[in-house]
Amino acid sequence: KLSELLTDGTSIETKTGLLKKWAIKRILVVFMNSVIPSPFIIGFVKPRIFLSKNSLSDLETELILKHEMTHLKAKDYFYRRLMFILCVMYWFNPAVHIFLDKFIEINEMACDEATLKNCSAGERLTYAKLLRDMACSKPDIENIICLTGKTAINLQRRIINIMNSKKMMKKIPYIALSTLILGICPVISYAATNGSIGMQTYVIDKLDKGIEETADTKLIEYPEMDNTDIAEVMLEEIVPVSGSVDIDINVNGKIRVITNTVDMRKGSKVTFTLYADNSNDRFRVGLLNSKNKKVFVNSRSGEVGHTFTVNTSGKYRLFIEGLENKNIHIAGSLYIKN
Repeated sequence: KLSELLTDGTSIETKTGLLKKWAIKRILVVFMNSVIPSPFIIGFVKPRIFLSKNSLSDLETELILKHEMTHLKAKDYFYRRLMFILCVMYWFNPAVHIFLDKFIEINEMACDEATLKNCSAGERLTYAKLLRDMACSKPDIENIICLTGKTAINLQRRIINIMNSKKMMKKIPYIALSTLILGICPVISYAATNGSIGMQTYVIDKLDKGIEETADTKLIEYPEMDNTDIAEVMLEEIVPVSGSVDIDINVNGKIRVITNTVDMRKGSKVTFTLYADNSNDRFRVGLLNSKNKKVFVNSRSGEVGHTFTVNTSGKYRLFIEGLENKNIHIAGSLYIKN
């Protein structure tokens, strides 16, 4: 009674296209539900996918749907239930549980890779944040099968791989080998998220850092006085003294998006992890101190992954400005370690 049939046209087209492409002949029904924190599949003969209805964008819904259908194509959920039975039968054997835990991570990484094939950096970032948000929502609810995997450490490694496609490709042989070794134990465990408030905080801290630290593109910092005649627009989100904030803005060569003032100590670090929609879009990010002196880096291939280290204690504002005459869309995050 709490579930509704999926009616979004784009998502239905995605479902229909994948069913045809993968030659899945079973009838697949997709429901939206506002109670469940994470998606799951039930049923073997007549599979049904349940997706969370909690303020998901069209892109997020499509990515989740593709992820779950990838599991359906590989018959992962059959093996997962089989392994659950084996774990109950051989509960006394620690090797079974160790193999199972590793397979959970490997299986989800393989599914991530298939889901994100040919996706842009911005779409990868959306997917990574989606995993993070699902791991942190309703942590008191344990799910039989969940998009996020089992533990925060495993989830952190998944996100690092998601944001570094080259590393994802290198893991394919390892995935295949581990799957072969785990021949009699190929399945996920029953709990996808830890049911404690402490886990929620741990996930936020670890995964925000994981996303940002893996995107470092070794850019050159340019210090200079800020004499730019450019309009300033305040960022709607309040940047904390220490912590992270998501970014989703539009800029051009005449607009600088600037944050609230943040007190920073010598040695504080500010990490920008931002992606434009197109690889040829150009923009810059940096810090501006109270004496109107700035330090900045320019984007490379439409993205910035860079950490600034504060050399002098004082008040700073963070900025993002376009280098194009056209509007460009930029998404990502800022992380401050103060």
